[in-house]
Amino acid sequence: MLINIYTYGLKYKKAYLLDIDLDARILVNPYYDLNLRSLNGKDSDVANYILNDSKTSRYLFHLKSFLDFYLFNINKEIINVGIHCTGGYHRSVFVAEYLKKTYINLNIVVHHLELGDRYA
Repeated sequence: MLINIYTYGLKYKKAYLLDIDLDARILVNPYYDLNLRSLNGKDSDVANYILNDSKTSRYLFHLKSFLDFYLFNINKEIINVGIHCTGGYHRSVFVAEYLKKTYINLNIVVHHLELGDRYA
């Protein structure tokens, strides 16, 4: 099974043919911290900022529970997962990188569309 994860900014209103589209806007937004604004969700300072918010652990717990059920019960060769936030730089990127580390034994390719790097 190949899992493509696409991160993007919802404000750009991109439409993709996705099997799942996840909303990361519930997480704390690093954009409003001037020290983090120019960074992205791959940076450890941004990841720590998001992880230190009380909602993040619950969000990741429920997301993993859903994906554990979905990914191991769907009968598809390729699964396309979208993760969006407002701008596509911080929260969606953080969640995608978290999932790639969490599901290390799966074939996951991350495409950060707003960052310009198609393969992480």
